[in-house]
Amino acid sequence: MLNKKEYTIIESLDDVPDNYFINNQSIEAVIFKDLIFDSFKMDSVLIKNCYFESCKFINTFFDTCDFQRVNFNSCFFDNCILNNSLRYITGTINDTFFSETDFSTSFIQNVKFIDCKFDDVDLNRIKAKSIDFINSDFVKISFNEANIVRGNFKDIINIKRNLFYNSILDDCTFDWNEAFIIMEFNNSNNDNLYKYGIEEILKDRNIEPKRVDKYEFKGKITEEIMINITTSKIVIAECSASNKNVFFEVGYALGRNKKIIFLVDDAKNIPFDLKDYKFIIHNNSIDLLKTQLASRLDFLMSN
Repeated sequence: MLNKKEYTIIESLDDVPDNYFINNQSIEAVIFKDLIFDSFKMDSVLIKNCYFESCKFINTFFDTCDFQRVNFNSCFFDNCILNNSLRYITGTINDTFFSETDFSTSFIQNVKFIDCKFDDVDLNRIKAKSIDFINSDFVKISFNEANIVRGNFKDIINIKRNLFYNSILDDCTFDWNEAFIIMEFNNSNNDNLYKYGIEEILKDRNIEPKRVDKYEFKGKITEEIMINITTSKIVIAECSASNKNVFFEVGYALGRNKKIIFLVDDAKNIPFDLKDYKFIIHNNSIDLLKTQLASRLDFLMSN
């Protein structure tokens, strides 16, 4: 990485050449300080190894921009659009406020938002890998149809599960650490498997079991199920009974790319459409279930 002494420092827009941020092949090793970009456009530009420090972006449009190792410190974005083919690879955004800002459809990888505030920010349909929101505040934000791999959503103010109702999350972390349980209800055998087998194994590993008939919630049960499947660390599905609700929830979990542990009482009861998946066959034995579930759970949680 370059030493900051090797950077060019720009502290006035008067020092920025005409069309500097338009169709420029590469802007590299520049520190932009205390600048106000008002009704500005950055178009078809590659920005590498740069810092924006205490800058304001107002009504700014970022069109087909490529950021690589770009950092923003104590900046302000208001009514900005960064959604048209934005590609942001590696950087830190620290102590920055975003208001009425649109990131939708952008690609973001290895970026940390630290102590940032998001008020009316659109992250719909983003594709992100290794993205962190450290000590940030989600005043108003949306992730509709976002696809996020290795996202860190811990220690966030105003975070709500329903933000991720229609998102695909893979290996993401939250302040909660839960496993969503799919099984036929009002079934005494399943209740025993859950109480004396599944629940015990999960709690031994500090994982909270979530079974939708075991707690109170507001709203529609279908939405509650979908939200909890999406935001759970893992899904456990007991598929012995030919139950339409169970199959619906399993299908939804598969569509969300969730890690799923499948359970069945007998191999002959494995649903035809799921025969390619690994099943724990427990023969209605709690001891057998616990042994196999512990092994499978430890494997999936470590990979």
